[in-house]
Amino acid sequence: MINLTIERMVPLLCVHDVRQSIAFYRDILGFELKGTYPDDSDDPGFATFERSDVRMMVNSDEDPSERTDATDIQRSHDITLYLWTKDLDSLRASLLGHQVDVGDVEVQHYGMKQLPVSD
Repeated sequence: MINLTIERMVPLLCVHDVRQSIAFYRDILGFELKGTYPDDSDDPGFATFERSDVRMMVNSDEDPSERTDATDIQRSHDITLYLWTKDLDSLRASLLGHQVDVGDVEVQHYGMKQLPVSD
């Protein structure tokens, strides 16, 4: 085992459109946009967010100049993020108000109450 202190792990998610991710994570979920690359770009390829102790980054899966409607296909569901909150019903209602694709609040067989959300 490596002998060092890990202070934090920050996920980097590969996304199709960083602008859409900014609209979702900043404008709907309330994350603070900490920066983009290129800086001040109308079509960034990278962004970083923070809310409370949560940090995350998104990176475009292709050069924004090569993105077309034809390349905007359904992506894999390989990544699941869990955001802990005490009131899933209110969160669900709020997300629906923003036209976000959400499922029903579910209780899993192991007891966890969760809400599936697609960003």
